[in-house]
Amino acid sequence: MKRALIYTRTSTSAQQIGHEAQEAECRRWAESHGAQVVAVFSDTCSGATSATDRPGLMSALAAIRKGDLLLAYKRDRVGRDLATNLAISGLVAKAGALLVTTDTGEREGPEAQLLTHLLDAIATYERAIIRLRTQASVDVRRQQNKPIGPAPTGQRIVEGALVTDPEEQAKIQRVQEWRAQGLSYRAIMRLCAEQGITSRRGKISLSTVVRWCESR
Repeated sequence: MKRALIYTRTSTSAQQIGHEAQEAECRRWAESHGAQVVAVFSDTCSGATSATDRPGLMSALAAIRKGDLLLAYKRDRVGRDLATNLAISGLVAKAGALLVTTDTGEREGPEAQLLTHLLDAIATYERAIIRLRTQASVDVRRQQNKPIGPAPTGQRIVEGALVTDPEEQAKIQRVQEWRAQGLSYRAIMRLCAEQGITSRRGKISLSTVVRWCESR
């Protein structure tokens, strides 16, 4: 029985087809094709991120044995950049394994190569379209003097306009007072946890503490 190592990728943690869904589809494919899943690796990064900047992928490549399958959900989960995908395919082949996706199957030869190149080209095109649409949206908001991206520290967006967020500003002031007393960032983070002080995303992180302390 062939060994299969599953690789999943999402660009954001909120992506609809997330890591768990991709893994489940890959496991179904492996079971139906007589392959045994021995490990799962994941990255949360852009589809254009190079192989060397993907810790999950690099760990997968280190674990691959000759004759293994590196299994991904769809070709665009490998990446959305033709050159990046070619480089990753080359690294997998160099390790003596085969890169397989559920939309291409375990194929080799000229036809398989043509199919993967077409899928990679489509993914590259879709990524370019997404970037154009995003830039167009940014340009429109800029022309309308509307905020772009998340609200700055101590503010929030209400009906497309930036307004003061008194609750967050009170938290920032408290954190800055602790910092002025000489407390370390980690000590402040612990105090926040003890006193129920949270960030916009919930439990406060060290990076949030640093940002709040340095905001003016």
